[in-house]
Amino acid sequence: MNAQQAADECRQWARHLRLRRMVGAYLDGELTGADGPRVAAHLAVCWMCSGYAETLRLIKQSLRASPGRTPPDLAETRLRRFAERLTR
Repeated sequence: MNAQQAADECRQWARHLRLRRMVGAYLDGELTGADGPRVAAHLAVCWMCSGYAETLRLIKQSLRASPGRTPPDLAETRLRRFAERLTR
């Protein structure tokens, strides 16, 4: 691998990480401008992020189904970490 290929790979990985951090906001409909379509396009081709998104969807769906049992913020953070580990 030459220096240009290494740099390209690094940029692609950085882009992937940026988009992955936006998945939760995308699912909540919080993204504006071009960010929403960018994340949607990324989810269409990235199996890691699409798996992460599906896990978050299921967690959110479960929480909506039991509004009286919504976990505190710490529990939600733990659920997100768990979802991230599942998709690795």
